[in-house]
Amino acid sequence: MLKKIILMTLLSLSLNAYEIPTIHIPTDNRPDIVIFHARSTLVGEQASYIVTWKTVNATDVNITFIGKVALSGSLTITEGEYNRGEIVLKASNHNNSHVDIAVINKHRAGDKATPIHHRRSRY
Repeated sequence: MLKKIILMTLLSLSLNAYEIPTIHIPTDNRPDIVIFHARSTLVGEQASYIVTWKTVNATDVNITFIGKVALSGSLTITEGEYNRGEIVLKASNHNNSHVDIAVINKHRAGDKATPIHHRRSRY
């Protein structure tokens, strides 16, 4: 019996000498643009575009020609505003360490939705 207690004590001490490594799983709180497109429409008899966007993990969202906007939403712009050039959506987090940028390029327009060029950067 004493032999068994000594053996269990030694085994217990040897197991305590090994630590289970701590695993650090990074939390990805980077802002991400999940939707950003423009769709042509008619407002009255005037050609217009509905720009729609949705972001996740962002605290600050800006669109060129418009400025600061909600984290997700849509708005209607005129054809003249649409033709000014690329429409850039920039989503950043509270400390601006990560930024996600998407661009609507009118020169790549399709019939129903405008394709976007999507790039992610880190400052």
